[in-house]
Amino acid sequence: MQNMSRAEISEKLASLGAEVMSGVSKKTDFLIAGAKAGSKLAKAKSLDVTVISEDEFIAAIRA
Repeated sequence: MQNMSRAEISEKLASLGAEVMSGVSKKTDFLIAGAKAGSKLAKAKSLDVTVISEDEFIAAIRA
């Protein structure tokens, strides 16, 4: 991640009531993908999980 660390994003999501997971499964609501998303991005796409960028996440929490 470029603007926020993974820990900062996890803390923010938890403060909003989200359950933060380390992996992607069919129960995943969305994935915040950084520039080097790799295998988690591929798995999210194969499971039709919504993928958003870090910038989209930041815009959403500021709205």
